[in-house]
Amino acid sequence: METLPIIPKYESVLKPYGISAHDCICLRFQQGEFVIRQGFPIDYLFFMVKGAVQTIIMNAAGQEILLNHSFKEGAFGEVELFLGENTAISNVQAETELICLCLPQKIALEYMQTNPKFTLQLGKDLASKLQHSTYNILTVSTRSALKRLCSYLLAEQKDGIFRGKLAEAARKIGVSYRHLWRMMNKLCEDGIISKQEEGYYIKDIQRLKNESKE
Repeated sequence: METLPIIPKYESVLKPYGISAHDCICLRFQQGEFVIRQGFPIDYLFFMVKGAVQTIIMNAAGQEILLNHSFKEGAFGEVELFLGENTAISNVQAETELICLCLPQKIALEYMQTNPKFTLQLGKDLASKLQHSTYNILTVSTRSALKRLCSYLLAEQKDGIFRGKLAEAARKIGVSYRHLWRMMNKLCEDGIISKQEEGYYIKDIQRLKNESKE
């Protein structure tokens, strides 16, 4: 994490909230870095300028559950603000290099009480994430793991090669790493993909598309 100067083009992300950047600081996070950690104090409300994040919650058994991923705009940290919580209720991790304008939670609370535009936009952000989380839950509960995996490989491949981390893929489609490994091996055995040094090469993209369909 490092502090950056606030440049004028960054301030445009605050316009929907009806506030300026004079109370904010600008922070940059590296890919994979945790911006917020579940159970730890949360000091800021974060407004995304550049990059993407994923939201992960840890259940009582210590299992990670993905709530949202590839979230690229809006604010985060607003749930704790609405609930009056001083500690984070989930983990937020940078999926890419991430730049945020960060407003201290104490000042954000004052805005909530005095600025209707600010509160309304935060409510819209929250509703959007709820909709996305609901879709993720429905996808996990109604589609087979193999179909979810094939859809994920299609979405994440570039130039016919999937270079992603299998542990991250398992988390995003809601299966164990062992189960994901078995499915990847099955796709290899079926001649749909093949393991290469730089990742998994998609040998038959049409069959992969067919496998991803309901």
